[in-house]
Amino acid sequence: MATRPYPRELEQTADLNGLQVLLRPIRPEDAPAYAELVERSGAEDLRMRFFTLVRRLPPRELARYTRIDYDRDMAFVAVSPQANGEILGEIRLYTYPDGDTAEFAILVRTDMQRRGLGRALLAKAMDYLRARGTATLIGQIRDDNEPMLALARRCGMEIELPPGGTLAIAHLDLRTAAEQARAPRRYDATPGAHTTMTALTKDHRDRLAAQLAERKQVLLGEIRAGLTRMGDERYADLLSGTADAGDESVARLLSDVTGAEVERDAAELRDILAAEERLRAGTYGTCIDCGGQIPVERLSAYPTAKRCLDCQRIREATRR
Repeated sequence: MATRPYPRELEQTADLNGLQVLLRPIRPEDAPAYAELVERSGAEDLRMRFFTLVRRLPPRELARYTRIDYDRDMAFVAVSPQANGEILGEIRLYTYPDGDTAEFAILVRTDMQRRGLGRALLAKAMDYLRARGTATLIGQIRDDNEPMLALARRCGMEIELPPGGTLAIAHLDLRTAAEQARAPRRYDATPGAHTTMTALTKDHRDRLAAQLAERKQVLLGEIRAGLTRMGDERYADLLSGTADAGDESVARLLSDVTGAEVERDAAELRDILAAEERLRAGTYGTCIDCGGQIPVERLSAYPTAKRCLDCQRIREATRR
């Protein structure tokens, strides 16, 4: 639940070459419209936004995305008054604990792109952060996401790509020229410079465990549906629902599944099973490469993450 009332003063109308939109903070009652935004966005756009394959969000995930604490986080949506309040796009902001830096993630519905929505949402976010006194805005963008890289540059952001990496870092100094002159440097692109974040608590672990369990059930249902369409009798136990999705036998069973759609779901399910095993072993949230803490912010976005962002970048670079 939000800890302060809905900030109506942040609502703003915009005319984007004849497209009338309302830019406003997200609300709990937006859950159905937010689900539709995801469902009506193309697979590639969702992959660029979430860095993984997402088709739909279960109720717990929808609640997490739409019921925010306006004092700590913010998400602005672009709503169409002409289309019964459909959400056409969103920008989500995660402010680091020191209040100095915020990170953004953006999604514009596939059929509404190239109409100025992304730029309007990013500009709205920048104005909001400047008013709060945030100094730096950053965004992690896949290096093959050319439209997003172009948008960031049009909005004045600088782009850095670590050698051999696949994630570009867009960053912008939000301070006034006078503030920048008094303290010239704000953003540090050195690996690890922005990894001191919220410590993982028992409440975090419980919430993430529930998130993993719910996603597991969704995936199992989708896998069963896919296998039913394939008509492969080897998976009778899984199809009947008698198998426990947490059993190692199920993981082995899914290791030889064929069919692109089912393979993707099976791979994600295996990642979830591995994350649940780390929770049981007490190693969840610890990077398997460097042994450091994986920030809560990264785990909240990617609950199956087993590496911190720096080690993930190194791994991606060495696998190229």
